[in-house]
Amino acid sequence: SCFEGGKDCKNDCQCCGKWSYCKCPIWGLFGCSCVIGDSMVEVRKCQ
Repeated sequence: SCFEGGKDCKNDCQCCGKWSYCKCPIWGLFGCSCVIGDSMVEVRKCQ
């Protein structure tokens, strides 16, 4: 679930951008985050 644009995601990847993929460490126990490309920079902003 996403907050308004530019804000953080809420423990899921519904607001991952077009060039990012979803990463859920420890089986999603602490939620998921969006990762852009190969930089492994976690992006958790709404698009």
